[in-house]
Amino acid sequence: MERLPGIVDQAKLSDAESIKRLVKRFADDGKMLHREVDAICNDIDDYLVCRVDNEIVGCAALHRLSDNLAEIRAVAVREEDQKRGIGTSLVLACLEKAQALGVPKILLLTYEPGYFGRFGFKRGKIETFPDKLYGECSTCPKGPPSECSETAMVHHL
Repeated sequence: MERLPGIVDQAKLSDAESIKRLVKRFADDGKMLHREVDAICNDIDDYLVCRVDNEIVGCAALHRLSDNLAEIRAVAVREEDQKRGIGTSLVLACLEKAQALGVPKILLLTYEPGYFGRFGFKRGKIETFPDKLYGECSTCPKGPPSECSETAMVHHL
């Protein structure tokens, strides 16, 4: 497929509804967690968006869990724009942002380990990330960490 000339930039508060819509499609399919507009607004500095002709077609977030660890989450690309390099641009932008912040380790939880392996992520164990395990994972609507079917992956910068 043809690559789209998208522009990746920092999300704005006015982008929150668009981000929610992008994430909702994948969350409805059980592939990620739903994000409410107020939560997106609270974490808007975490989000990057990809715009094509001033329309948001993709998003991703880099959420800092500690001084040494950040998580890439909410990577979503509009269905008709997939396989055009948008997800790649967003993941690479998250990695660049982490490097600029001086965060040496990036975590993500995914149902698509092969995709993220292309960026240098390696399979890991969620148990080795107490900041995530005892924080957000302990209150996950999908259940306790012991029942999580997502693959934990880590990237060292």
